[in-house]
Amino acid sequence: MQETEVGRGPGWRFSINEDAERDFAQELRETSGVGKRKGRRGKNRSEPVLSQEVRDQMKQAVQTYLAAEYEKAIPLFREIIRIEPGLGEAWNMLASCHAEQPGDDQKALAVQLNIMAAHLNPDAAVWKSLGAQSRDMGNLQQAIYCFRKVISMDPGDVDAMWDRAFLLKQVGDLRGVFNGFLSILRIFPHLPEVLEQLRYLLVELNEIPRIIKIYQDAFDYHRQTQPQPNLETSFGIRQIIALADFYNSINEPEMAIKTIRAGARWLDGRSEERFWDAVSDDREFDVEGYIRQAAEGTENPGQESVRAGVINPLDINMRHRLAIARLKLREFEEGKMHCDIILAHDVLEYHVLFNEIAETYIEQGMYAEALKIFEELAAEQETTSLGVLLNLGTCYRNLTDFNQAVKVYQNIISADPDNDEAKMRLAEVYEMTNKPRKALELVNEVIAARAARAAAKPADTQQEEPEPAQSSSSFFDERRKFATPSKQRKAGSSTLTLKQLQELEAQRRQAVEQGFARLAKLEKDVDAGDEGAIAEWLQEAGNLVEDFRRTKQLFLSNRFALFRGVVAERERRIRSRGLVKSAEKNQDDMASRLELELAEEQARKKHPNKDAKAEVFRGVAFDDWLYLFIKYAFVLTRDGQFELADEVLRHMTISNVYVDFSSQTTLRVALLACAAHKKSYPHVLEHSRKLIGTHQFHNEPLKLMLIALGSGLRSTEAFIDVKLQKNLAREIRLIEWAAQGKECKWHVVNHRYQIPAALLKHSKGAATGGAEEGEGDEEEEEQDEDGAGEGSSNARAPSQAAAGKQKEGTSPGFKATKENPAWLALYGQICAAAKSYQSALYYLIHAYELQPLDPVICLSLAVSYLGRAMQRQSDNRHHMVAEAMAFLTRYRRLRLGTEPGHMDEVEFNFGRAFHQLGLYSYAAKHYGQVLEIVSKRMDASPGSKAAYNLSLIYVTTGATGLAQDLYRRWLSL
Repeated sequence: MQETEVGRGPGWRFSINEDAERDFAQELRETSGVGKRKGRRGKNRSEPVLSQEVRDQMKQAVQTYLAAEYEKAIPLFREIIRIEPGLGEAWNMLASCHAEQPGDDQKALAVQLNIMAAHLNPDAAVWKSLGAQSRDMGNLQQAIYCFRKVISMDPGDVDAMWDRAFLLKQVGDLRGVFNGFLSILRIFPHLPEVLEQLRYLLVELNEIPRIIKIYQDAFDYHRQTQPQPNLETSFGIRQIIALADFYNSINEPEMAIKTIRAGARWLDGRSEERFWDAVSDDREFDVEGYIRQAAEGTENPGQESVRAGVINPLDINMRHRLAIARLKLREFEEGKMHCDIILAHDVLEYHVLFNEIAETYIEQGMYAEALKIFEELAAEQETTSLGVLLNLGTCYRNLTDFNQAVKVYQNIISADPDNDEAKMRLAEVYEMTNKPRKALELVNEVIAARAARAAAKPADTQQEEPEPAQSSSSFFDERRKFATPSKQRKAGSSTLTLKQLQELEAQRRQAVEQGFARLAKLEKDVDAGDEGAIAEWLQEAGNLVEDFRRTKQLFLSNRFALFRGVVAERERRIRSRGLVKSAEKNQDDMASRLELELAEEQARKKHPNKDAKAEVFRGVAFDDWLYLFIKYAFVLTRDGQFELADEVLRHMTISNVYVDFSSQTTLRVALLACAAHKKSYPHVLEHSRKLIGTHQFHNEPLKLMLIALGSGLRSTEAFIDVKLQKNLAREIRLIEWAAQGKECKWHVVNHRYQIPAALLKHSKGAATGGAEEGEGDEEEEEQDEDGAGEGSSNARAPSQAAAGKQKEGTSPGFKATKENPAWLALYGQICAAAKSYQSALYYLIHAYELQPLDPVICLSLAVSYLGRAMQRQSDNRHHMVAEAMAFLTRYRRLRLGTEPGHMDEVEFNFGRAFHQLGLYSYAAKHYGQVLEIVSKRMDASPGSKAAYNLSLIYVTTGATGLAQDLYRRWLSL
């Protein structure tokens, strides 16, 4: 090859050694480590066809590089790139020249040049190396880009996915981190290491339902594939606890309990012990020596027994989650059992668990239990904290120990004078104790401090250093941040004149009237189920409800201080519907409210005769407000916010404008309806007991309770609740006492009759078999639980002071004059459901003596006699069966005599009785008659049940063909 003069003919000629020279140049480059191919490669671009000039320049540049003359080689390679920018080897050689020179900027430039080359010759290994180099240099965005290229070329490279996810975490892109870990799970499903990382992204991303599904799938997978878990490498105790925490956080404690129980068995190698699932309580994990009553459904329900035998261990952290879930379900006895076991440990070692238990107690309104724990935590220097002290003050406040609450908050303020939260809580206590001036001073201090901080902030921002310029060592903007700055609110003055206060009240009245007008316009769409209208209605109604609840004059502090000013506790529950107000807004509202109160107090002093009872609040009648509260609760319950609905209605029961008997009954029935819709059976029992207490000697509360309970396993468990049994037993004893004409004392506060304690102690032969020493005290205490405190306000007079002035002998309430068979029959049915058939027979026979023409009582007696005949303690089974059939026959005669159209019901009950006795031919005959009647009537009400029972008989006797016919006709969709 020889060069000619410029401008004369072809500029380049080729020799026969051209290919050999090209191979030699490639060998030189590979010897120097440049241009080697390794790892997985992507689709390479076709190499550009080089002119002879570029080939010669490339040869000269490579030889210069090998001679370590980097300053000379750099312009040569730059010229080659200018001519042929698609030549990847030139980019690589230029990068090598810069990499060999000293200085971090040269190294960074080399990486950038190699990135350009990697685009021309894609290679996953090269991209991974470039990502690692960029990360080491601090160019995180550039490193993320490199690892993304690796993943696009090799979607199975988990290491690259992992590295990229952690880089995204460093730059604050939590959504990208979450998606990155999900990509790893698609390759390696249920990997515990990834699940552990995903836990920490949930608070910011609010992806709890999604992560619950991921964790639950992993839990199910590992239990199926690993009957004996490998705790070092597999899904283990930490993941099980995390899953339970997730369920508790979204208020699904039933699933948390199921997770803990199943997980503990699996970790303990007892996965096959599924019979524990049929037990509703946690006796599976009782500690040695614990005394527990026998479960319902056993031969001796309610009998106490001491735990002995094999003890199933349970990790303290898992027991802690189990306790939290039980408390959230309001199963306090079971939850406190677990809590007591945990609280017996060292507070210094387990102070975190102690604190969470106490906070859960506060959530459930168990302030006395929470107070003991917070006092123990506050007593130790290692375990006390600002949060502990604030919660300690909350407990004192809600237990009406206001002096102690004030001391706690004052101690916090003396140690930290700038603590606004402690000042606001102290102001709430002052407001609750009728010290509005002190409360207003504290609120104004907080608002003034807020304004000072807001005024100082612009000066601080002006002094901030300018943001550094973008570094040239990276292709990307490394200053990019993903964190969202918090919005700042402008503080304002809360000091108002009297005229301004009047204007403020007028504005609030106008706002309330406008709010009710908007609700009226939306009502039709809400009733039609329009989701948009429902959301808007809830928002508007929520504002009105909160306005009512924040008005102190509607909730008298001397009677119900527990329920006044609890802003912080309410906000936690309201947060789910997006109505949380900022701390600044709460401060301003409280200041305005206190100033209005002071102005009204001064006006009352000037005009003491203006004490007429108001019938409206801010232009709306109290009856209309009550309608709003009830509808608001119903809509919330349908919308899945039962807890908030229950809280609102409970709060209304303590308002001094709704203490009349009619309003209290309306609110309590509304609470019962919400609980029934939610199928929250503990709440159903609670409100039913309150109605039973306030409507003494009446049957309607019993009917409402049975309607609200419905049918099913959980409702049956609630039906046989021990507290309900005791409550009904007391009422039955009182009815019999009053019917016999004995002295009954009228309780002026609870508005109930009760047996005088002195007479009860000396009485013999009461309805339940006599009263033992001290039973009167227990009765009075339990009556207070049903009818006093929060629930007793249902039946109170307009004020305790007024009630105290009444004479004890006055008795405006209805008094029983004869025994009531409905109460006896109901109590007998509860005993029968609990399989205490002997007790059931006693009460049902008594009810039958009072009302022998009631078919339900006859049917209940037949069921109880059959149940007793099946028990081992039965002394004469044949006699019991004969009695059962006699009452069943009487039931048929009475039922068909009054309502002839119920033949299918009667036939079904006869078939069920013969089925239980094992007389399959008779049972099949009656079941068949049910199906015949139902098929003619085209009504399948008892038909499916009869068909199912008949199919069991056919399968048992080997007639599978007949059973299949029943399945196809009656039991298929």
